[in-house]
Amino acid sequence: MLSRRQHRLPEASPPVKAYLATLEACGIQNSEFRLPDWEETPAGFQACLKALFQVTPRTAIILDEVRLYTATCHFLASRGLHVPEQVSLVCMEEDESFHWCVPSIAHIHADISSLVRPVLRWADHISRGKKDIRQSAIEMEYVPGGTVGLAKVAKS
Repeated sequence: MLSRRQHRLPEASPPVKAYLATLEACGIQNSEFRLPDWEETPAGFQACLKALFQVTPRTAIILDEVRLYTATCHFLASRGLHVPEQVSLVCMEEDESFHWCVPSIAHIHADISSLVRPVLRWADHISRGKKDIRQSAIEMEYVPGGTVGLAKVAKS
């Protein structure tokens, strides 16, 4: 997973925590290999991608933003790597441009309308000088797409 620093540090965001918990439940050890740290600049992101494919090329990448997804697609194309045959990609954001893509892009759909009420309540409390630090959850749904390939079976 390539995630912006704000979603990883000082504490992992709920989606990143869920990702790490899922890996752990599957017996996959969490490490920087699974959630790399990178300098949040275009050059830093490119350096991270280059490092990820230098020794043990990734077969799947989850990206938390459309801009990172786009940059990754360009990186892979420039190296002749094909999605999803060689690398599966999933974007944690939804973008209207995804509907124009063939094959479709696997992504996460978030019902942002469910946030309207909590935001209005928060704004009302803040305007009246009332402290409100409650967190609200957003329902998310995985939307399968053609950017996720079949898992390769390990040879015995």
